[in-house]
Formats: sequence, structure tokens, C-alpha cells
Amino acid sequence: MRKLILSLAAVLAVPAFAGQPMVSSGKTMATPMVDKSCFDAGWTLSGFAAYLIPDSDASETWGGGAQVDYFFGPYVGIAASGTWSDVANLYYADLTLRAPMGIVAPYAIAGIGAGDVDGDWDLVARAGAGLDVRIWDCHGLFADWTYNWADNEEIEDFQIVRFGLRFQL
Repeated sequence: MRKLILSLAAVLAVPAFAGQPMVSSGKTMATPMVDKSCFDAGWTLSGFAAYLIPDSDASETWGGGAQVDYFFGPYVGIAASGTWSDVANLYYADLTLRAPMGIVAPYAIAGIGAGDVDGDWDLVARAGAGLDVRIWDCHGLFADWTYNWADNEEIEDFQIVRFGLRFQL
């Protein structure tokens, strides 16, 4: 798991070093930046891989999912997502708070949803953090981690690590 997280961090750090400094006639150096509109109000669509990690000795599993977001401005948005795996099907409604800084936007997420584990549906709440990096035409990569609390003793608490592509619509 540690290797996965370190590899993901290294991949997300690469865009920070992309591009050549540009020299203007005044001989000042400027790094090219993505237009601020990449994090303005609007819709985004994401596809991701997900790694589910239970709090007990139960086996970890891979899955995938999709998410649609609407941001009211650069800082606050809402999202609906679905994550599917061999172990669970999870559906969430989230509130996202992000802090755009050039092409990078760290964010915090919190939400509620429903989870289906072996036919047993339950209320699930989650909170976590992530990083959104816009690389080309306001599209980019993201990675996040959430801790998930289940309202039923038959479904244990778990963590999800997600990473994928994000497209601005």
C-alpha cells in the first residue's frame, strides 16, 4: 500500500516540473500557468480506479467508478458518485471544498451515501482529502483518500483510495 501511495504522489508531482520558463522582452522569467477558468464554476466528469481497504482482516479489493461534480465557483462544489467492486457497490452525495493554486487544487470532501455489501444496504458517511491537477485544456488527474463510516455493524468501516481522470465539461 505504501508503494502505491508513493508512486501516486510521484506521478502527481510531475506536472509541477512541466514547461519551460518564458523570457519576455523585459528579461523577466514567468512560468506558464493554466487559465484560472479551469477551476471556475461548472461541471466536471471523472472516471477512476478505487482501492477499498477494510478496517478488519477482510481482504482489500480493487474497483472503479464515476463521478459528476458541479462547482458554484472556484471553491465550493457538490458531487454524486458511484464506486463498484466485487465486495461493495457505493453511492455518495458529497460537498467539496477546494483551494485552487495555479494548475493544482487540494480539496476536502465530506458526504453521505448508501452502500450495498452482499445485498445488505446501509447508510455510509465519509470524509477525506485529495489533489486535483489540471494538465491539458482544463482536464487532468486527481487522487483522493476517504475514510468511510457504516451505520450497520454487519458492514465495517473502510477506507477508499481513488485516482483517475477528470474532464471539465
